[in-house]
Amino acid sequence: MDNSPSRSWDIRSSVGAARLGRALAVLLTACSGARSQRGVERPHTGRPEAGRSRSAIPSCRGDSVGDVWAPRGFCVTRYADGLDRPRHLVVAPDGGVFVATRAGVIALWDADQDGVASEEERATLTPGEIGMQGIALSPDGAFLYYAGDPGVLRIPFRAGLRRSPGAPQVVIHGLPATISHPYKALTFDREGRLYVAVGSSDNLTPGEGARIVRFAIPAALPEGGMAYGAGEAFATGLRNAEALTWDREGRLWAFVNGRDYLRPPGTPESFYLDHPGDWIFRLAAEPGRFYGFPHCWVLGPVAWGERRDPASQWADPEAAAGHDDAWCQDATHVQPAAGALPAHVAPLGAVTYTGTLFPSEYQGNLIVTSHGSWNRHEHQIGRALWRVVVSGDRVTEAAPFVAERAGDGNRLEGSWSVRPVGVAQGPEGALYVTSDERGEILRVGYGRE
Repeated sequence: MDNSPSRSWDIRSSVGAARLGRALAVLLTACSGARSQRGVERPHTGRPEAGRSRSAIPSCRGDSVGDVWAPRGFCVTRYADGLDRPRHLVVAPDGGVFVATRAGVIALWDADQDGVASEEERATLTPGEIGMQGIALSPDGAFLYYAGDPGVLRIPFRAGLRRSPGAPQVVIHGLPATISHPYKALTFDREGRLYVAVGSSDNLTPGEGARIVRFAIPAALPEGGMAYGAGEAFATGLRNAEALTWDREGRLWAFVNGRDYLRPPGTPESFYLDHPGDWIFRLAAEPGRFYGFPHCWVLGPVAWGERRDPASQWADPEAAAGHDDAWCQDATHVQPAAGALPAHVAPLGAVTYTGTLFPSEYQGNLIVTSHGSWNRHEHQIGRALWRVVVSGDRVTEAAPFVAERAGDGNRLEGSWSVRPVGVAQGPEGALYVTSDERGEILRVGYGRE
């Protein structure tokens, strides 16, 4: 699932392959030692009419988005449009939204409380193009960090920021280009250390990427910033880990895009449509662990003969480098996966739900964006929000949560013009989701009038 901006985005509509199952959920066998993942289709809303909603429920105000499949009680509205390929975003404690776009970092707010950030309720904070489009607020709230040219930069931050605070400061320079996976994800831990996720150079070549690099940010940055090579290799063997989130216990989870065109010997030409899955990892607290790429791939929810554990890893026939299946499944060599999403759903953003707006069963769930991938061609899936439930180090349930609604009321996969990328939780408990293809930010709220 390469995310190169040079790839064509003209992808035809299709319901997912039948063998993924009607729920397209991540499944695990009940056999001894197998991780259990099950997907549950939940009741969905009626089809809302497009147009401005005057809902008495604050999280449901705004421009209603039509043809949405979601659990009952949820609403999806358009918070902002007209943005230049928005990717990742953060929501400040005061409700201000900050999104990294191709045209720079944009601040948005809703002063009149109508549920929409209009043209008069937004401002550009950083001039010029930024192509790496990760963004994060430092834990102390003093700086807004973003990935752009020439690396990771930051600007001073304060509540109610509505105009550019001046020229950005370079924090890290020399990030590798990794042309096939150019976008860099950013996140901070509780100690204030910065994590930068860098994708692989191409489908099967790690290059200087396929890793998460950790940096301790000094009180005074050196002139020109720190070198990328000065960071600590916190995790390696992660092909493209653009979706990162910390759970309530302070553990880092990564959703990783699997490779394209996989075809082990003796398998049909169509094998790559359903394999590999997209990895789900609970990253180890100790740095330096290896997670499998490029030598190993994860099965995913579609069985391969007797192989049925979606989280199981197998030797890649094109990049095994002498390693076999047993090596890929040995935890002393390769960190085990916690689960796997279906092939090519392309997870690009994640957040742990900690709000009180949604029903209590959503507490602690991992909400993941599925952008969809070119590598399924006419058999498209994805373009949805997924809800992932975890217990300890394992995924126990994963299923689409918000998606496109078909004319017959069922969920439609792979054709929605909304292509989710970033997701963040607002202080009111709603979710804010970017769609790079439509240039929009959507808001997922909850409540009945």
